[in-house]
Amino acid sequence: MKLKIVPVFSFLIVIVCLSFLGFRLFKWYSAHQKRKELCVYLQSKSPVLRHLPADARVYINLYDLKRVYGELQDTRFYDVLAHWFDTGMSDSDQRANPLMGGMVEKTVLDTVGNEFGIALIPSVQRGVDFVAVAKIESGSGFILKLALASAKKTRKIEFAGGSIYGFPTKDSRYQEIFVYLGDDLAFASSDLDRIKQAGGAEGTGPKFLRKLGVDAIPQDTFLFAQSDNPSLSAIGYGTGHDYRLRMNGDATIVSHLPESKQSGQTVFQLQTNGTEIFNQPATSFSLESEGGDPISHLLLTFDQQDKAELYSQTLLEQLNAHSGTIIETFNRRGLDCYHYRKSNRERFLCSGQGSILLAEGQLDLQNTGFQLKGNAPEKLPLTVRMQFRRELISDYFHRIENKEWSRFDRAKQFYFLSCLQELSGSIDRSNREISARFN
Repeated sequence: MKLKIVPVFSFLIVIVCLSFLGFRLFKWYSAHQKRKELCVYLQSKSPVLRHLPADARVYINLYDLKRVYGELQDTRFYDVLAHWFDTGMSDSDQRANPLMGGMVEKTVLDTVGNEFGIALIPSVQRGVDFVAVAKIESGSGFILKLALASAKKTRKIEFAGGSIYGFPTKDSRYQEIFVYLGDDLAFASSDLDRIKQAGGAEGTGPKFLRKLGVDAIPQDTFLFAQSDNPSLSAIGYGTGHDYRLRMNGDATIVSHLPESKQSGQTVFQLQTNGTEIFNQPATSFSLESEGGDPISHLLLTFDQQDKAELYSQTLLEQLNAHSGTIIETFNRRGLDCYHYRKSNRERFLCSGQGSILLAEGQLDLQNTGFQLKGNAPEKLPLTVRMQFRRELISDYFHRIENKEWSRFDRAKQFYFLSCLQELSGSIDRSNREISARFN
């Protein structure tokens, strides 16, 4: 009898283990299919995608940002964001108004919180044109239309029984930005013909996406991006307080990024050659702390000297047209510089050596986080380098905890950055992921 019990017991154990394994495989397969379904939606079935132009070279989709926003509501980052909304997202010292902040918050989330897609298209006139489409919250269209109709200095163009609104800008390349509201979708573009095309009948979206395979992407994906020639992809995903950006692609870019350097005052530094994909200058940005106040330096390194000179002249013309009288001009370390004041902040425009440097707060060439000229052209993969030193601005986190906003108008960058508990990783030859954890 005992001999019979042992095989039966063993058989039952095998059946239980196989059942458990089968259940786990079924759960894995179901989750895998859902991840693939999300990719299919974002890559071919999204109504936002289907209104974007077929000849787009870059496609970016911000998906379900309301979820991300909701999961960050128990963080200090949310407290800073809420205060920013309360001040009307203004650069000036404006008194916080929670009622206005609630309205701004709702408008932003109703407009871009569900799904927001943008496409970039090569342009002979402007270098790059864009078309953006947002899936707006039901019932919010009426308020948005009232806001557009009451906006000043706009041009109204009749279209499809409604109106396209043209908003003038101070950028000579994009002299007007066009906005159109449909029933469930909102549209914006740098080109009038393209917004008319996007606001018409639904199409099939960018052609290059049809050549791509379907991947199983994380179900908590909130950023989905693809580019054609060079072939690159990126996804942003995460939940709670932890988020990641992952990029893939073997394309190389003829890059002009300058060398980075160490500075004891640098709080945050970002360098990328991604802009060179669109024949734009490589970009280096550093944010330093000087007596607790932020000073920033943005360096644009061009592939040709004449391009830098032309762009510098364009910026100078805009400066003269919109920012008043230049305070002084001078030459420092081979750079011709213009000192001016805007929004009660000291600003500087410097050019030379194939580069343009824009500084705010103070011009401190010694302590920028990078060299002031680009390297010789070098073939690099898509590169995003970052450095972050939270300890230099830890006092701002204590200000947030104590609801102390007296420096917010002149140091909002430090308020936001101090909420990052961790920011690590890079995109380069050996790394493909950047991670962030919010406090």
